[in-house]
Amino acid sequence: MKTCTSCTQELDDSSFYIRKASKDGLSRLCKVCDNQAKRQWRELNKEKYQASNKEYHSKNREKINSKSAEWRKDNREAFLESMRKWREKNKHRQAQHAMRYNASKLGATPSWLTGEQLTEMNSKYLEMVELNREHGKNSFHVDHVVPLKGKDVCGLHVPWNLEVKTSYENISKGNRTYPDSWASVSSGFDVLSK
Repeated sequence: MKTCTSCTQELDDSSFYIRKASKDGLSRLCKVCDNQAKRQWRELNKEKYQASNKEYHSKNREKINSKSAEWRKDNREAFLESMRKWREKNKHRQAQHAMRYNASKLGATPSWLTGEQLTEMNSKYLEMVELNREHGKNSFHVDHVVPLKGKDVCGLHVPWNLEVKTSYENISKGNRTYPDSWASVSSGFDVLSK
């Protein structure tokens, strides 16, 4: 039995992390208090923590990837369940990722997009997911005002070329561009001149 110096509870030795430098070989804080202290430190030193994490991951990429692959292989059911939960919770990201992937195959996503513009694009997909929750699955789509593979002109995968529409409107529009659609797209070009 050992007393935690933070919460002052007397707990079993298994409630403490191992610390070889200590006389008794255990941390002075119980696991709960230790985790809480680490969480607070990470919140107060967010940038330092992220930089340290990034450095560690870049130095140990192969080791991390092989451990992750091994865990996924050994815990296939848990992995599939966590992926299912993530997809259910992040439908907007999934839709955006699929559209970005297709746009990148066509070379339609410019490399000069800012983080703010990517966030704006993400919000369009989030809006679509919310409307689909409200009105039923696949009731709404995120449409490219100027299609990525148009007959006369090819649009870009950029925020000012995205619009949330009903699935009927999007499907009936098909791969065509309407003259009035240029007005909404051209408003995005003033972003480029800034």
